[in-house]
Amino acid sequence: MLIIEGSDLVGKTTLIKELCTEATKRGFPMIPQHFGLLPDSWNFFGDYLDYIVDTTVMDRFILSEVIYGEILRDGSRINQCDFKALQSNLNYNKAMTVIIAAEPDFFKEHVHKQFEYRDEVFKEEQICNVNDAFLMVMQTHRINEFIIEYDISHIVHNDRDFPSSDPDFVEEVVETYLKLQGV
Repeated sequence: MLIIEGSDLVGKTTLIKELCTEATKRGFPMIPQHFGLLPDSWNFFGDYLDYIVDTTVMDRFILSEVIYGEILRDGSRINQCDFKALQSNLNYNKAMTVIIAAEPDFFKEHVHKQFEYRDEVFKEEQICNVNDAFLMVMQTHRINEFIIEYDISHIVHNDRDFPSSDPDFVEEVVETYLKLQGV
């Protein structure tokens, strides 16, 4: 499983489409899945097992549950012990996580522009707080053994329209993931 984590509006869906296209070009078709807001009855140990296959690209997963849970529900449905067990399972299954975030000033400017013409589920301040939480995780924690960090701030500075991914980065992620899977 290849997991793409990050707040709303950072380009996860765009990156996933580009990763799936690149992987398919290399003979390894991948299936995008979205792990959005789940019902309280969701069991991370039972229900998520169907998703752990090497051809899945997951738009959000347990890290998003922890971060968004704190903001939207005053707490995650994953306790620390369960989180460690899930990390261990992801490592065993050779999952790889890509965390996407941006520097706060860039992100706040970008989010503000997005809110001018999009009706988002979350408030601008919440999304900025989520981005800040992902930045903190990138700086202080390792989610699983195989993690790549991606700062979207450079995209616009390189005359690319956002959302867009750096083609070299897409190739690097796919190549790293395929090596990890032994392909």
